Amino acid sequence: MDYRKEIDGLRAIAVVSVIFYHAKFVIFGNDWFEGGFIGVDIFFVISGYLITKIILKELFDKGSFNFLNFYERRARRILPMLFTVMLVSLPFAWQILFHTNLVEYAKSILSSIFFSSNFFFYFITTEYAAENSLLKPFLHTWSLGIEEQFYIIFPILLFFIFRYLKSYMLFLILIMLFLSIQFSDLIGSKNAELNFYFPISRFWELLVGSSLAYLEINSKILRNRLTRIFPIIGMILIIFSILFFNLHTPHPGYLTIIPIAGAALVISYSSPKDLVGKFLGSNIFVRTGLISYSAYLWHFPIFAFIRLTDSSISNLEKIIYIIFIFILSNISYKYVEQPFRNRNKVLSKNFWRTVVSSIIVISSICVYFINSEKYEKPLSRLLDRSGIYAPSKDYFETNFDYSVQGDQSYRNILIVGNSHADDLLMLLSYSKSVSDNFNITLTSPITRNDDYNYQTSCFNNFLKTGSTFCEESEKDNDEFTENLTKQYEWAHYIILASNWLPADVNDYKQLQEIVNKVRLDGKVPIFVSSTIEFQQTPTGDTDIEVFAKVNKRYPTSYELINLEKLAYRDLENNQIHLINKNLSVIAKHMKVKFLDKRDYQCALEAERCSVLDDDGYKLVYDHAHYSKEGAIFYAKIIDKIKWFSINGAQ
Repeated sequence: MDYRKEIDGLRAIAVVSVIFYHAKFVIFGNDWFEGGFIGVDIFFVISGYLITKIILKELFDKGSFNFLNFYERRARRILPMLFTVMLVSLPFAWQILFHTNLVEYAKSILSSIFFSSNFFFYFITTEYAAENSLLKPFLHTWSLGIEEQFYIIFPILLFFIFRYLKSYMLFLILIMLFLSIQFSDLIGSKNAELNFYFPISRFWELLVGSSLAYLEINSKILRNRLTRIFPIIGMILIIFSILFFNLHTPHPGYLTIIPIAGAALVISYSSPKDLVGKFLGSNIFVRTGLISYSAYLWHFPIFAFIRLTDSSISNLEKIIYIIFIFILSNISYKYVEQPFRNRNKVLSKNFWRTVVSSIIVISSICVYFINSEKYEKPLSRLLDRSGIYAPSKDYFETNFDYSVQGDQSYRNILIVGNSHADDLLMLLSYSKSVSDNFNITLTSPITRNDDYNYQTSCFNNFLKTGSTFCEESEKDNDEFTENLTKQYEWAHYIILASNWLPADVNDYKQLQEIVNKVRLDGKVPIFVSSTIEFQQTPTGDTDIEVFAKVNKRYPTSYELINLEKLAYRDLENNQIHLINKNLSVIAKHMKVKFLDKRDYQCALEAERCSVLDDDGYKLVYDHAHYSKEGAIFYAKIIDKIKWFSINGAQ
């Protein structure tokens, strides 16, 4: 067939819209690519057009059709790249996915190999638009399943029509198209998920392309000055759909006709001579279209694995990942797609042997994943609240040199507070960006064999009277005397960290006195918010512990999202949210730096608060205090978001 650059340009529009849709760019509170899912529908029209044109040309030119040749060409186009992405993803899945998700992932790979993943994801009740669907690395292969099912059925049907009902060919294609869209509209109101994944609901989109191919071969398409505007109208319809379709748009259905009609107008009427044809035929669009299959296959598992390890991806990071996806796609197009398409290349000569070997290897690994139980993390990581996650007492022995007080190149920090200040010291000590730039210590007695408290009120008394006595401390208060005076003299920054109670925050006078005295002594005061507290049952169980006891297993990655959302709702609904909000207002009024722990404990835009680290350990060992694993987990986030950047010191 004659090569048409504008078709590859249209592929570029389709793949970019899909990638941006799955990236979930939120700008000014809105996802501007909510309708990007229609890129898949554009792919369907293009596929129907090109495949039907291949079949019809051979039928009309030769009077017969070589099915083996056709299916081999389809296999060369689809399988090598698909198997490559599968093989690359397997070790990442083993490392990242919880056992339950690993089993589902392995089954999805097997269904993808045999082009039935659309049925697989329907039967495991996957809602395509749901947030947890973005964590299923091979969910996007549902569209390959539908295309391949069309490729299996339609050539045989078209060959039969050509032999026995040739004069009715266009009429029969249009009848099938009409019945398919009617089925889609009917079933869509009753079972939206079946409508989304079922091939009959989608075949009409491919048949639109088939109709275009028939008309192009068998009749002269009318072209005049009026029709020059059709490609422009087509692009407007496509762009409109990308920008204004959303999760509430019934899809597929009658409204899907808008982007499908747009794609049809572009395919039928665009040419290198018109504005749209020149635009789509430009080098950047053509190159993107050529690698669109690779980009489509790579983007979804990459974003899925990233989201499974990082729930708060910034827009800038998403752009970087997309650039990486296109670089990777260029490489795989050159070294995987092209060599296997060319039958004369070395890699391609034993094509079917390579295919069979790949299926055996991938299937064997997937079967191993499904039957492997050693990967399941022990439930003790979720249920044990004996404190085994808490760091040893020796961990808190801080080595600092009071003699450096006069050396302004040192940035010395004194953390004041109770057990939550204890947590903050542990957290900052694990943070490389903080420990490399600051010396940190904590208001503490000489020995640390028992629990202690040194509340903000005690520190205020110390500043006013010089007495280290603290009636709330469980330790002999004489033990504070030697340390605290030297610690205060030594410090450049004073961090007030506590589980602020309403009385503490509302005592504006006390905080003002501390800030005034600290500043008078040439030191910088800093407020830190309260730690988020997970809701507990009367027996002291948090939501994650309740889940583990009821289900006797780890949550899946998708169930974990719901637990994280529940933790966020608990945070928003309890008094800590109001306390921290009040404290931030006070800090702003006093012109004091305020550090909000929610910034590293929660993904605020996603409305989720982390509850487990990547290895399945709880981030807190009770309802609020950090486990050692939790401190390490949060410290990595602190380094990433530069949470502890104070007064330009970092």
